[in-house]
Amino acid sequence: MKKSFLFLVLAASFKFSAQTSIALSVQSTSAAIPASSTLSTTTVPLQKNTITVDVKNTSAVTHTYDVKRYDVVINMKGRGDSAVANFCFATLCTGKEVTLSLVPLILKAGESASTDTSADYNMLDADLIEASALGFSSVKYTVFESNNHNDSVQFTIKYNANLMLTGLKELSQNLSSFGVFPNPAKGNTTISFMSNKENTANIFVVNTIGQTVISKEVTLVSGKNSVPLDLQGLPSGVYFVQVKDGEINLSKKLIIE
Repeated sequence: MKKSFLFLVLAASFKFSAQTSIALSVQSTSAAIPASSTLSTTTVPLQKNTITVDVKNTSAVTHTYDVKRYDVVINMKGRGDSAVANFCFATLCTGKEVTLSLVPLILKAGESASTDTSADYNMLDADLIEASALGFSSVKYTVFESNNHNDSVQFTIKYNANLMLTGLKELSQNLSSFGVFPNPAKGNTTISFMSNKENTANIFVVNTIGQTVISKEVTLVSGKNSVPLDLQGLPSGVYFVQVKDGEINLSKKLIIE
């Protein structure tokens, strides 16, 4: 089993939620992870930070569980220099592009992922490899019953939270005047925004059920940027255009006629 060295503060937010068969805890300390809680930790440049989370089936019947990762904020210092989040679960590890566990974890009544000591990565190993310099990152994880997504527990890991205010202030100046025109659109539209530096950005068009229907990487110039989007073949309806520049995640509603 992997070992990690970290400074961990568990800031729990106790919120009432639907009853769940899932109990989560930090493997190194056995501290419970309530639903909607936040784990805070610090990183080392270019080093991997791992938080191992044990998963327990608290019900009286067998369940299967999956994990979903959401990269809310990722520290980016420049092109090709960013933090990388990934995870291991149910004996398999994913790359940064994979956000859903590859196989489910089967737990009998009252059983924990840590019960099987012969299997590496049976528990949830939440990994973040830091960029060349420290920065703020925030990653959410949801552990859910494979056949009942309402049976779930979500928590957030914040990395270097003390840098959050400084980082967000700098990033808020990076992209401004974000717009989509025409909107409503038919056939094509253009995204426009200002950038105060040369950088790369990722642009996504996402439908209302969270599926990415368009994805492209663009190189930003300092000043005004305009990016055309070909919407041919997309059904009429409501979509969301997202621009991600390092830690910024801007979103605009787009209507396709």
